[in-house]
Amino acid sequence: MAGPPARSAGDRAAAGDGTGGGDRARAGRLYRRAKARGPTADLLRAAARDRLTQLLAPTAGASLVDAAAAAARWDPEQIEGLLDGPTPESDDDLRRLQSDLDALVEAIRRAR
Repeated sequence: MAGPPARSAGDRAAAGDGTGGGDRARAGRLYRRAKARGPTADLLRAAARDRLTQLLAPTAGASLVDAAAAAARWDPEQIEGLLDGPTPESDDDLRRLQSDLDALVEAIRRAR
């Protein structure tokens, strides 16, 4: 008998961090099926912001982008593009956004 369906790394990370990201991940999958890239990207970005805020607890004087860039040692412009960039134009772009957001969160987790 086959086990449960395979889940992507993004689904596992979003569902397992205790921030309610699992609900956002499920909603994101539904939006992807409907080809609603804008709302899906918004949900993915909001879930990533939630996880980053919990991991970093940025101070009042530091932006989330600056705190994430310092922790992950990534270019702040790259992080800004991930968190606030344009709507993905294709499903592949949307999957790439999800993968890149997951990689950012994981880089910060590893650095802590």
